[in-house]
Amino acid sequence: MSFLHQARAFAVEPNHIVGSVQNQDLRRVGQVVVEVKNQEGTLVTTGVSNDAGEFSIPVPADGTYSVSAVQDTYRSEYIVLKIGTEASDPITLTLSKTKEIALEVRSLLAPIQYKASSETYSVSRKDIETLPRGNNVELQDVLITIPGAVYGSLKQVHIRQDHANLQLRIDGVPIPDTV
Repeated sequence: MSFLHQARAFAVEPNHIVGSVQNQDLRRVGQVVVEVKNQEGTLVTTGVSNDAGEFSIPVPADGTYSVSAVQDTYRSEYIVLKIGTEASDPITLTLSKTKEIALEVRSLLAPIQYKASSETYSVSRKDIETLPRGNNVELQDVLITIPGAVYGSLKQVHIRQDHANLQLRIDGVPIPDTV
């Protein structure tokens, strides 16, 4: 019995995936693992092609499946099949050599858009130099020049009645709270 007749005989059975595996030169390949995965990419079942490169794999239920063949460093394309009440046509999986590649992705970290979700105040170097002690002024004395800023106990500066959750930056660079 030829392969075509065998495939049609297998295809009559519901919930079977029938086909063959070949190389790029169209020669059939035997003893190749055929993998069947569901739509989530989970391996549902596997089968092995016979010496003539033919396979028939039962699937547990109707649905959409992807089928591929794997042998050592060779892999086929994925073929997506919808298995239902009607028999599907035989498929052909073609093996090709795969290469492992490693990619190192380098990407600049996107700057934080601190102005988009907060209220910002800026004090320029020129503003600091015009203060009574110039560059020798302490940080809390600079912050007190911001509208809505007042001294609290222990030299805490409250801006808009809040002394926590303040982020200070010098030339756009965040300063840690411990400084």
